[in-house]
Amino acid sequence: MQREINRQKKKPTLSTKAQQSMKEAQEQFKLIKRKNSKERKEQMKREQFLLKQKKKLQKKRGH
Repeated sequence: MQREINRQKKKPTLSTKAQQSMKEAQEQFKLIKRKNSKERKEQMKREQFLLKQKKKLQKKRGH
């Protein structure tokens, strides 16, 4: 309980509407960036998987 109160005290308060809107825009940008990087990582994993499958088939065929 005490920890929670101290955390609330330490949080900086946003005093103006401009600061609040800037913070919201920053959060939106951060979420978009996370989403894009996650998609990029998944795409790389798919490509690596397909490449491994292709190499496996080539080995099995004997060049």
